[in-house]
Amino acid sequence: MMIPSYAPGAGALLPPRAHLADDPGVLSLDGTWNFAYHRTDPDPFVNVEQPWDEPDLTPEADHIDVPSHWVLRGEGRFGRPAYTNVDFPFPVDPPFPPDANPVGDYRRDFELPEAWRGGIVALRFDGVESQASVWVNGTWVGMARGSRLAHEFDVTKVVRPGTNTLTVRVHQFSPGSYLEDQDQWWLPGIFRSVSLRHLAPGTLEDLWVDTDYAAGTGYVTIEARVRGALDEFVSAYLTIEGLGVRACTLRRGADGRYRSDRLEAGAVRPWSADDPALYDARVVVEGKEGLAGGERSLRIGFRRVAIAGGILRANGEPLTLNGVNRHEVRADEGRVFDEEWARADLALMKSMGVNAIRTSHYPPHPRLLDLADEIGLWVMLEGDIETHGFEGTGEWIDNPSDDPRWADAYLDRTARAFERDKNHPSIFCWSLGNESGTGANLVACARWLRERTRGEAIIHYESDHAMEYADIYSRMYPTLEEVAAVLDDSDPHAPVAVPTHVAARVDNAARERIRRAPYLLCEYLHAMGTGPGGVAGYAAQMSHPRHAGGFVWEWRDHALWRTLGDGRRALSYGGDFGEEVHDGNFVCDGLIDARSRPYAGTWAWVAAFAPDAPALAQTLADQGAKDEEERLRALAQAPILPAECEDGVCPYALDSRGRVVRIGDLPVSVELSVFRAPTDNDCGRGPVDYWGIGEEDLGELGVGRGEHGTSHAMRWERARLHLLRRRLVSIAGDERSQCVVERWAPPAAQFGLTLTWEFKPVRVGERGVLGLSASARVRPFGAWPERVPRLGVRIRLQGSSWEASWLGDTLIGYPDMRVPGARGFGHANVGDLWDVCVRPQEGGHRPDLEALRLRGEAGDVLVLPGSPLGWSACPWNERELAGASHWEELPDSDRLFLWLDAFQDGIGTRSCGPDARPEWGARMRETDMTFVIAQIRGDFTPEC
Repeated sequence: MMIPSYAPGAGALLPPRAHLADDPGVLSLDGTWNFAYHRTDPDPFVNVEQPWDEPDLTPEADHIDVPSHWVLRGEGRFGRPAYTNVDFPFPVDPPFPPDANPVGDYRRDFELPEAWRGGIVALRFDGVESQASVWVNGTWVGMARGSRLAHEFDVTKVVRPGTNTLTVRVHQFSPGSYLEDQDQWWLPGIFRSVSLRHLAPGTLEDLWVDTDYAAGTGYVTIEARVRGALDEFVSAYLTIEGLGVRACTLRRGADGRYRSDRLEAGAVRPWSADDPALYDARVVVEGKEGLAGGERSLRIGFRRVAIAGGILRANGEPLTLNGVNRHEVRADEGRVFDEEWARADLALMKSMGVNAIRTSHYPPHPRLLDLADEIGLWVMLEGDIETHGFEGTGEWIDNPSDDPRWADAYLDRTARAFERDKNHPSIFCWSLGNESGTGANLVACARWLRERTRGEAIIHYESDHAMEYADIYSRMYPTLEEVAAVLDDSDPHAPVAVPTHVAARVDNAARERIRRAPYLLCEYLHAMGTGPGGVAGYAAQMSHPRHAGGFVWEWRDHALWRTLGDGRRALSYGGDFGEEVHDGNFVCDGLIDARSRPYAGTWAWVAAFAPDAPALAQTLADQGAKDEEERLRALAQAPILPAECEDGVCPYALDSRGRVVRIGDLPVSVELSVFRAPTDNDCGRGPVDYWGIGEEDLGELGVGRGEHGTSHAMRWERARLHLLRRRLVSIAGDERSQCVVERWAPPAAQFGLTLTWEFKPVRVGERGVLGLSASARVRPFGAWPERVPRLGVRIRLQGSSWEASWLGDTLIGYPDMRVPGARGFGHANVGDLWDVCVRPQEGGHRPDLEALRLRGEAGDVLVLPGSPLGWSACPWNERELAGASHWEELPDSDRLFLWLDAFQDGIGTRSCGPDARPEWGARMRETDMTFVIAQIRGDFTPEC
């Protein structure tokens, strides 16, 4: 039978230590390994906590590169990636993994350096998902769990001079998987580096240069583990760039670590995200009898982060975090680290005004933290713990967080995260993990961190809703009213959360603690699909001194490349690799896409939180093409004069049913549109739902309807807004003016619109182009849905390869998602006008159009609005977009659809947050729309 196992590891594991770049002896084992893949565990009943037989790898074994994920190699021969958000992809039967548990066996040889004599030889794994069992020269060394954590094995007694053989069996799922339900792809394999380390006697095997800052002066405390040292004292020298050398004595503690007193370093520049001042430091420990002298070099920063009076402060000043949640993912290589790519990733953040990252939901590659130190980003370092799949409907049945059998695993993960990364000045707080309920094991982790740091660690954990062991009150996706309530201390016992949230049930003592603590949004403004909307309201609240800011969810889409049958590559999400249990495109919820391109809503966020960001300035910069801009402005300012059809030539034509079928000699169609391809937020089903809710009564703390389960998109589909039908009522008029009355309504509906068109020939400028003046008078009847996607007209043009020049908002925007100052002249190919989220959806609206010129193979079209209109253009109509799950599914198009909208619904963040607020909601109402549309023949400037 299968033996239950809860241990974090077994065998010759060494204590965790700091990641130091200058280990004195390092042999990289990265490269090509022999590899055998098993679809299921060949040895499911083995006790992996005890020595067992090394797996056999046949001569026919494949090869694989390390580091990598095996599901991203072999074109499916080694399985496929799988994505889930909350649900485990296997039965919840802790601690047992499923029967369908893929296994990868790795093997390679290495040559032990002859100079490695004395001390120990450590075998280091920087990241293996999810369980590694290790053999050296056929002898079992041990087992490790904790996928995003470093593990070292003492292999001194099993290595030998010359050639050695290393074998690793990796299980995709293990007991550790129950602690790693982290809203990301399940990507097994040895995905970070493997190396051998030689730690000779006297080596500083671990070092913590603990810095502090006050009143212009830097301070240092040194803590070290010295290989082989047993004396009560050792002598040390600390050299800091520009600050000289300090001699000190380190005293041995009961834990075997040597510590100095607090040393004054002198006048220093404090480290901050705005000024990431780093100093080169060197620590030398004098050798004693039988020990060589130990020496280490590293970069340090002086800063003090503390909570005083409920305010999070850095170097004495209030700290406001304009942060993002950052998963570690690349579209081609998953979680395999690439330093050049990571540097560019962080540089893009900085260019957008980001000053902090939360390492959701695990420690990143250690070099990323070096880059954060250097570039200047505050870091919330999150532990490798998430048990979200136990939540159910709120019961948290069998949750490991409160099960003593998992206690060692929790503490091991917490200790490994801290010890590896303790030297980084960028880390301002330690997060215990994410969405794991609460319980004694998390309390113990918080206690360990406080004891380890002598009470200095700032501890974060969002699910500690009663603030029993965290230092910061943290929330995900609150309403504006909830934020205001927490920051308002006039009534310390007032509610702090909407009734549907578990935080609403905390007692008065907890509410008092909450209102004495810094407030942080560890996740907010869920950036999935077109969005996020409503950013300005959250930005305005962050001026409160107790508001420590927040981390947008999230920085980057997790889409992975997939090769299609025709050889094209497509960005893919949950379900695209054939997995039966998945959460679709919920994995694509970034401010930037998988190719590092910012989404449209990102600019509204940057404008609200970092209006001086260089990337925003560049985006808003003059697009050039002065001649084209001048011509378009002349057209926009030209008088619109009455005209008549001359010699039987009219600038437009209607068919016998009163439909516009031609503008100039260009075939067109003009129809009413009240539907849009639902955005991911339109499809959201969270409880903060403002459907049918007015601005005057948003419910308790802005909860709205407080009902989970029904999205706006579902309501619009039930109302059949996508199936709007036309009925001609009447046609009247002559060649100078024609009136067409239409009724539009969905099938089976007793509501609709009466649309009265007035069509007139006009001239743009005294000797300018002839065109059509179209006025649409919209009058609704019956009981319309409480909110509608849009109201506008859709104009179909023939041909492809269109380009647009326009005056108005240059960036995509919606009622609750606009960039102030994004006004002027724009020019782009039509293919670049749409926000191309991974799943096709509404995403091209630009408000407040002044003038538009479209040029393509089929012709040249001018549009001049006479009433407030927004516009968008796309080769596919709204129903085609709504019916596609990927852009690659859409057929080649020889059409262009142009929408002129009187209004659109807000965007919000209901994909995993509050709905678009009522003030941004689109409600069907009486509306008048007027515009001129004309075919331009030749390049001309009208005479006024």
